[in-house]
Amino acid sequence: MNTTEIIAEIDSQISKLQAARALLTVTTATSNKRTPGRPKATEPVTRILSAKPTRKPMSAGAREKIAAAQRLRWAKSKKIAKKAA
Repeated sequence: MNTTEIIAEIDSQISKLQAARALLTVTTATSNKRTPGRPKATEPVTRILSAKPTRKPMSAGAREKIAAAQRLRWAKSKKIAKKAA
C-alpha cells in the first residue's frame, strides 16, 4: 500500500465516523424533550417540606371579635336545639 491509498482509507473512515456521530447527536438531542407529567423539582424535597408558612399574628381585638361571634353562634344553636326538644 502506498501513502495515497492509506490516506484515502483514513479519510473514508473519518467520514463514516462523522456520519455516525451526527446520528448520535440527533438522537440525544431529541431524547431530551419534555416528557408528560409533573416537572422534576429543582430543590431537594426535604428543603421544600421543611419550609413553614409564616402566619400573621392576630391582634387581641380581632381575637375578641372572633370569640364573641362564636359565642353568638353557639347560643343560637343551643336556642334552636332547646326549642326542638
